[in-house]
Amino acid sequence: MKNFYILLFLHLFFNVFAQNEQRYYAGYFNNKKGNPENNLKITNKNSGFYEFSDQNGFVIIPTKIGDTLVWNKKDFKVVQNYELQEITSILASKKQYNSSVEQTNKFYVDKIKNNFKKNTDSTDFLFSAKDGKKTNKGKRSDFTNYQKISEKDSAFILKKKKISELKFTGSFQTLLEIGSANALPKTQNKYVQGRNINGNLVWRGAETNEMFSFGPDISTLSFDGNLYQYDENGRLVPSQNGLKPAQIYKNRILQNSIKNSNNLTLNTALKIADLQLFSMKLDLGNSKENSIFRNNYINDNHLNISLLRDFKFIKVTFGYKLNEEKATNSNRIGYFNRLFQNALLTPISFSNEQGNLLVDKQRSYSSLADNPYYLLEQNKKYNYIDNQKNIFLNLEKTNKNFKYFINQSYEKIVNKNIDFYNPFTVGFYSGLNSERLQNDENYNLNFGANYSFGHYDTRSSIFFNSLINSAKSEINYLQFNQKYQYNRISQDYVLKYNFDFRNNNFKFNLDAANSFYISNTAKSEHYWLPKLNFSLGLDDAFDTYTEHNFKIFGAYGKSVNEVNINKSFANFATTQILSSQIQSFFPTNEVLSFKNLEPISTTEKKIGLQYNVWRNRINFEAVYFHKSITDDVFPTFENGNLVLKNIGNHINNGFELNLQLNNFPFGYSSNFRDNHKITFTKYRSEVTQVNSQEQFVPIAGFSNVYRALVKGEALGSIVGIAYQRDNSGKIIIGNDGFPLVSPNLKVIGNPIPDFIIKFSHEFKIYDFSLNIDWEWRKGGDVWNGTAANLDYYGRSQNSADQRNIANYTFAGVLQNGAPNNILVDFYNVNQSFENNLWYRYGFTGVAENYISKADQIRLNNILLSYTFRRNILPFNELKISASINNFIIWSKYKGVDATQNFYNSRDIQGLDFYNLPSVKSYALQIAVKF
Repeated sequence: MKNFYILLFLHLFFNVFAQNEQRYYAGYFNNKKGNPENNLKITNKNSGFYEFSDQNGFVIIPTKIGDTLVWNKKDFKVVQNYELQEITSILASKKQYNSSVEQTNKFYVDKIKNNFKKNTDSTDFLFSAKDGKKTNKGKRSDFTNYQKISEKDSAFILKKKKISELKFTGSFQTLLEIGSANALPKTQNKYVQGRNINGNLVWRGAETNEMFSFGPDISTLSFDGNLYQYDENGRLVPSQNGLKPAQIYKNRILQNSIKNSNNLTLNTALKIADLQLFSMKLDLGNSKENSIFRNNYINDNHLNISLLRDFKFIKVTFGYKLNEEKATNSNRIGYFNRLFQNALLTPISFSNEQGNLLVDKQRSYSSLADNPYYLLEQNKKYNYIDNQKNIFLNLEKTNKNFKYFINQSYEKIVNKNIDFYNPFTVGFYSGLNSERLQNDENYNLNFGANYSFGHYDTRSSIFFNSLINSAKSEINYLQFNQKYQYNRISQDYVLKYNFDFRNNNFKFNLDAANSFYISNTAKSEHYWLPKLNFSLGLDDAFDTYTEHNFKIFGAYGKSVNEVNINKSFANFATTQILSSQIQSFFPTNEVLSFKNLEPISTTEKKIGLQYNVWRNRINFEAVYFHKSITDDVFPTFENGNLVLKNIGNHINNGFELNLQLNNFPFGYSSNFRDNHKITFTKYRSEVTQVNSQEQFVPIAGFSNVYRALVKGEALGSIVGIAYQRDNSGKIIIGNDGFPLVSPNLKVIGNPIPDFIIKFSHEFKIYDFSLNIDWEWRKGGDVWNGTAANLDYYGRSQNSADQRNIANYTFAGVLQNGAPNNILVDFYNVNQSFENNLWYRYGFTGVAENYISKADQIRLNNILLSYTFRRNILPFNELKISASINNFIIWSKYKGVDATQNFYNSRDIQGLDFYNLPSVKSYALQIAVKF
């Protein structure tokens, strides 16, 4: 089928191109004094095309018989038949004109022969015999300053037109970037591994498999100096004179990342009479990075080649792209989250760095925990390899008002991932060495045409486009003999009409289109997918000086799409386990099929207003949008199989405000420019329908706390364990004085932010430039499962600060409705360990208690650069830049960056269970253009 499409449309394409060639008008335009008009705009009023004259007043512009050319607002010319020529004839005659002395004025020729002598070193310019000085200050002419004979100060110049020009340009960039983790969870450095026993706080070493850090204050302990396989300094005992005081072990697993990248771009172009006939671009790049996790490296290489050939009848572009990324490990099974979790949970009284392997097990603070340094030991340098290759061929033809194109591309992606754990790893005592291989292939055929017609003030165009895609994906878990194969052939067709009207200060634009979609994996076909866009503008509404310009615009559109068949949903398996079972997490189930699903349907509406004044120095835009999504697809488990279903409908509506100030209030200067932009976005989300018998449908997370589809709630609302409450919402307190837990899960959070404001500033002073991008994010709920788990094990700063709180009364009511008056201690050493505040509520506590706001102010980028110009360099340009990236200035959230994704997901926020920290970086870049 694919070959049939190629042959069919190539046949049609070249038959269409066999039509008559476009014809042109060529001529010189001079002012009243007879001097050439440089950079004069000549417009074809009938077609709307325009061109600018060169320094000699010469211009070439596409025209037809009877077309009217206008310039200087009042001058015009009607093109006659005898004035039209093909482009090849124009170039040939211009070449002859510029290279033949016989076509110049004989008076000038005689004077040149008498007063000038030919320079034996160059045939490109002449110089005066009287003073012996070369024209153009003694330098070789660049063939753009002179194009005819002229007389000035008794000096005569004859410029010969250069016929062809081969240009070589390029650039080289090198970057050094140093990164470090942004915010991290706060852990305590006071209490050691252990718990209360018989009214005393007792240190319990690694041989006891103690997981908790509710032991004594480390300042009250010393090393006994005896041989002890878990610490080279000995066991911990109560402080005694002559013994070495106990040491706080930091157990850091993170380091500063270092990234170096180099990129070389080479461009070659062949031009004839300012027309580019051939060009080639070569792009080579490499980057190497030591990640923030020790002993982990990332290496990226790419090669891009593109060739363009402009034939007489067709423009051809050919390209090849190669990109290879290698990494020591991927995070498909939460490998880095496991490292991060075990490093944070390691008690301050245990050193992971003193060794990680004993005779028959790993050396860790408990047999129920991992030593992260042991997990970092690898047999291979690269367990993750992603190789992408792409080849494309584009054909394009412009014939009068017609434009035709055929674009083809083929892409092959091979992804190899080895999930590796050493023997004795918790949950994988025999170790893990599993290879996952994914092969993706995509072929795209995109063809279409555009026809434009009308006059200068009223233009119309008809556009047709078709996209045919053939995709294949194969996933193979080699050690488990599990293979998944998917394929899809889809067709998109679009027919669009555009109308553009301009009359003095009034502008109107209309786009009307319809498309249809066919796919072998879709349950139904769609033939009515209309789109309508319009804009209505009024320039110089009040006067011509301040230029008050208004525009109203709007859009309505329907579209459908399907989930990409190369997308993996394997990590959805976390919804089938408790958060406490994450140590044994290893996903091997992919979705069974992408077939027999309704395409996801989207209906979008928007209306907006634009206003700018003072020659665009102040710009304001307001947009309201409403998006409705039906038959959205989500994964679910049925009979142990991972399947996709059309589960829900939801809406998303809100508004966006944009304010842009250009050179305001200081005005424009060649030495100073400033631009500022502020964007305010606010939206809400609501699930309108859920096709399930379940009240809560998980889309990500664990089985006891997750993001879900809940009718009437925001998309991806957070569902989890909550306190029991009475009808008035007050927490119910148990007989022991502690809050009771509800037996049912509840909606406990909304991850949608209240609003987001983004700021962008640009300053240019002489050759210095400064760019600043930052944002303020207000609201949005996040479940802080990391804080909950650190509390549970006694490793959080919060548990250290509050463990000595006594005689505390929780706000709420007793089960009989009376106000609570029972006094409790958070951690009473005389009571059973299981009664302490954090242990009693389990591995991740009461989820409701750990819902936090994601408020933050983030500095996305500060970039300061200086540009050295060519007048002091042997090449065109040298630019030195220094930047700070992704720096969190302030955050209300206590933990890592609240916008980080959950485990290995790409787009799931609002859940934090040892999410990886974001990285702030400092970079220095040097870029050279030649």
